[in-house]
Amino acid sequence: MTRYAALELLAKRPGLSNSELARGAFVSRESMNVLLQSLERAGVVTRPADAPVGKTLPTRITPLGRRQLAKATVAVKAVEDRMLAGLDAASRQEARHILRGVVGVARLATLPHPGCCWPTSLFSASCTSLANQGAG
Repeated sequence: MTRYAALELLAKRPGLSNSELARGAFVSRESMNVLLQSLERAGVVTRPADAPVGKTLPTRITPLGRRQLAKATVAVKAVEDRMLAGLDAASRQEARHILRGVVGVARLATLPHPGCCWPTSLFSASCTSLANQGAG
């Protein structure tokens, strides 16, 4: 789930640092760094050899990473469909309302700066997607 969260975050906010990704995925900076090293070796993300400013290495998702994210998103959608399968229209609307609140609280607790928003796990990715369906 952390891998998915990291890729989704990078797709929405290219150039995030290790610390920002760790906060967004609710893991330690050390755990995120290990994951990013693995993703780099696999060609899924890139980071510069040297930090352009300070010590921060901005991370970017590669085309391979985008393809992997697209496949994982299909799996998330399947989870969402199963989550809603037994609900009637009114219950789905109520679930979306509740999930919007859950996502909002999670965002407030983890955002590194105003205006930034992202799901923080497979669950919240599903919550965000479900909450946004029918919103507006």
